[in-house]
Amino acid sequence: MSKELFVALDKAVKSSNNKKIIAAADKVLQALPDDADAVKCKVIAQLRSNQYAEAIQTISNSEHAGALEYEHAYALFRKQDYVDCLRVIEGAEEDSFRMKELKAQALYRLERFDEAIELYHELLNEKPCMERRTNLVACYAGATFADPEKETPSEVMQAEDDAFEHTYNRSLVATAQHRIPTAATLVKQAQQQCVDMLKEDDPDITQEEIDQELALLKVQEGVILQQQGEEERAKRIYLDVIRFNQDSTTIVAVASNNIVAVNKDRDVFNSKHRMRATRAEGLDKKLWSTQKMIIAFNQCLLLLHSNAIAKCRDACADLRKQYPSSTVPSLIEAYTYLKERKVKNKAERLQALCDEHPNDEILALVLAHEYARHGDYPHALSALQRVSTLAFKPAYVGYAVALCRRLHRPDVATEQLDSAIAHWKKQQAEGSEETLQSLLRLRGELLLQQRKYSAAVNAFQDLIDADPEDMRAVASLIVALAQVDIEKAEQVASSMPPLEMNEDEPLNVDELEQARKLRVAKTSRRAPLDKLAEALASNTAAAPAPAAAKPKRRRKRKGKLPKNAEEGVEPDPNRWLPKWQRKGGKGKKKNKKKGGAVKHGTQGAATEAEMAKLDASLLPDAPPPKTASASRAVGKGKPRKKKGGRRR
Repeated sequence: MSKELFVALDKAVKSSNNKKIIAAADKVLQALPDDADAVKCKVIAQLRSNQYAEAIQTISNSEHAGALEYEHAYALFRKQDYVDCLRVIEGAEEDSFRMKELKAQALYRLERFDEAIELYHELLNEKPCMERRTNLVACYAGATFADPEKETPSEVMQAEDDAFEHTYNRSLVATAQHRIPTAATLVKQAQQQCVDMLKEDDPDITQEEIDQELALLKVQEGVILQQQGEEERAKRIYLDVIRFNQDSTTIVAVASNNIVAVNKDRDVFNSKHRMRATRAEGLDKKLWSTQKMIIAFNQCLLLLHSNAIAKCRDACADLRKQYPSSTVPSLIEAYTYLKERKVKNKAERLQALCDEHPNDEILALVLAHEYARHGDYPHALSALQRVSTLAFKPAYVGYAVALCRRLHRPDVATEQLDSAIAHWKKQQAEGSEETLQSLLRLRGELLLQQRKYSAAVNAFQDLIDADPEDMRAVASLIVALAQVDIEKAEQVASSMPPLEMNEDEPLNVDELEQARKLRVAKTSRRAPLDKLAEALASNTAAAPAPAAAKPKRRRKRKGKLPKNAEEGVEPDPNRWLPKWQRKGGKGKKKNKKKGGAVKHGTQGAATEAEMAKLDASLLPDAPPPKTASASRAVGKGKPRKKKGGRRR
């Protein structure tokens, strides 16, 4: 009996019919529940039939689960349960090549890119393969999107391959590194490779089928165009992709999100409709965390553009918990307060928001901007000083020094600069030397303005020690030394390179002094002495008035002449006026009715007095009418021409 069951199972396996294999294996397992071959045949048939949950249950109920570790991990991977898949792989006794490859794919899906890259390099050293090289580049692309400063080896980026997937992944890496021209070239190359491959496999393939296969590459092309500023072209590509690829939820979701980004605050209703595609079922497991974060931010911005301020703030609070390292939610929430024009005490609301999140740099900057916008510079400076992580950044230091100048607090500005310089002197990172030089220069200029010449000499001397060819620092050092040690100033000035002068045109000192006087007079713009005396006499705090400007002469332009105008003959001045305004022309038509005003009342109605006027029997005897020869000629003039043609 059992022999017949195994014969039937063998026949089903040879037929490659998965349903028959599962049915035959079930019959064997009913007779022999512990048969390892029957269990393995059933599990493999279930995997080929995409019955992953059933395969996992079959393995779990079997006593031979230890021999099916790879099948168990593969079923979990296809079920998109990557955490359990990796747990099974790491706990398995099998350490085969196929198990390592499955582990590398699971690590990629879990966005543990560095581990996946290391494992793929190991696999490629053992068995080089085009597909594994493509997966390696995909890992580098994911790592670069997560960290744009991640370096990709040149041998990986420059490796040519005929597979369009490999070229597409290289385009992703270039996009993440903001090398947009390179990314555009690579995505065009990938599209051509894809078309060539499709036509080689099927010469009769239709253009519609080709467009469906190119959907992913087209979306990438749209992303590149969008980053190049050609948003309308990118939007047309996204719309075409959505129209022909309704079945691909991932592609439709990404294209719809990008359309929302193009729309910004325009066409909000259309953006709401597009955002529905980003909430498709099962999409959460198909997108990277970076993509999901961007979609969440766009949904929050859409609430802002829809004027749903309360919902937008609630969404910002949730996003801040979900993505604590991002400053975008705080920036959006701060903008909700700035957007409400009628709300009073915006600064107080922003201050309360900063109190809730004391370490948020973006909120502190927005609060400082709001104070500075209304001229409240002391509060703006205190808002900047709230966040210690901002204290040594060059942009912050420059802004703080500018505020201190406005507040006439030079000591605070000097103290801020000294602490920042001490911090950057300890740094060994790339670019710290340039930052230090900028801060030292700013400190020296500030000391010069405060007339602390000895300290300014030391500051500029530090700059020259770091870069002896810094002529700007040498010139500033000479200015400072001229106030302290004139001999040393002359000594340093002698080391300056000579001026390049034209021998034919010697330097005119008088012209230079006169030019300087003109420049000073132009920039000072002092009030006239008589006006200043009047202001002092009246004891009023009059602001110095600018010098009276010479009125500009208006250019008299020649009037336009008709094409047939005669030279030397003035055209008729009335030709530009309407006919009814011309001299001797017909005026406006007057009301021909007697009495001028239009009569009101029922048609045909008249008073008795008016009827009496019209009764001929009541009129006095009138003189006989004149003969026709003496009467005024009627109709003897030029006959009126009847209007013809179409009415306009």
